[in-house]
Amino acid sequence: KRTAELCKADLATNLVFEFTELQGFIGADYARVSGESADVCEGIKEHYFPLNADSETAKSIEGQIAGIADKMDTICAVFAAGKKPTGSSDPLGVRRAALGIIKTILEHNLKLDLSKLIDETLALLPVKADVKADVEEFFVQRLIIFLNGEYSKNILEACAAINPCKDLCDYVERVKVISSGVDEKLLENANRVLRILKEEAGEADESLFVETAEKDLYKAVQGVTFNGNYKEYLNALALINPVVTKFFDDVLVMDKDEKIKNNRLALLNTLKNKYIILTDFSKL
Repeated sequence: KRTAELCKADLATNLVFEFTELQGFIGADYARVSGESADVCEGIKEHYFPLNADSETAKSIEGQIAGIADKMDTICAVFAAGKKPTGSSDPLGVRRAALGIIKTILEHNLKLDLSKLIDETLALLPVKADVKADVEEFFVQRLIIFLNGEYSKNILEACAAINPCKDLCDYVERVKVISSGVDEKLLENANRVLRILKEEAGEADESLFVETAEKDLYKAVQGVTFNGNYKEYLNALALINPVVTKFFDDVLVMDKDEKIKNNRLALLNTLKNKYIILTDFSKL
């Protein structure tokens, strides 16, 4: 809190007015001379980090928190004022600010819900504007561009379909696992399920199952649980492929009996919800 209160104080000095590149650095010195703690001094200096695309990120938690809050304030204020960057023009450094937040979170494995932070930042602004979706999309696009040199763009976009702003580190974990390879049969079955389901369905009722294949699929789907390890989870989804394939071979989903049809759609919806924990397979 003290870092946040003091981090912009040096902007009022003649020294920073004359030598703008000293912002933060000279502020840390002023704070030290004024008797502030070492953590606060370091936070004042680091909250501007990274200074460019290749420079280091803040190492102290004070620098990380004050820096992310400061950059998010800039981004949300620019969007709320209707001045979001277009083309290559970015006079207010919004792209650089977003990249700074992304790099800081990923390099230090910070568990931070950007969606919630965007909400809270917009609520504090004097200008009220419904721009949350635009800000989130802006972050997603910066994230994809940042990671595009390391991972395939279609995988980045497929994994981004499941709100990456909720947890950027979780998003990168999913990208890594999908990039390591997806079983062709799993991809085929997942896409088949996604094509059939045009809207959300309710809960499946075991008492309405007629065919052995749908009973087996229900049991198999219930057995797939996510324990925090995406590699193991992908393998678990691949293991039930034969059961999914047999279901499609043996069962007519669109049965004439409306109750049976809806129950089968509900079963596939449960399976779909297992798939989308990882990625949107339809984009792969």
